[in-house]
Amino acid sequence: MSEEKQDVIWVNGNRVRWREGMKLADLAAKFGYLYLAVVDGTVVPFKDHKTYEIPQGAQIRLVHLIDGG
Repeated sequence: MSEEKQDVIWVNGNRVRWREGMKLADLAAKFGYLYLAVVDGTVVPFKDHKTYEIPQGAQIRLVHLIDGG
């Protein structure tokens, strides 16, 4: 595995620097919104975002949650 793959995850098609122990909640802080998270094709429940560790090289899709009326 190349060093580049180890240090990068993909979020909505954009390269983001990965670090060991990174959680989905860290991405919420970075992007500043609530979201549905799909990691490597699997939906991760919102209740697990604070504890779910993002694997190296993960493909992540964040979908904005919108409130309306």
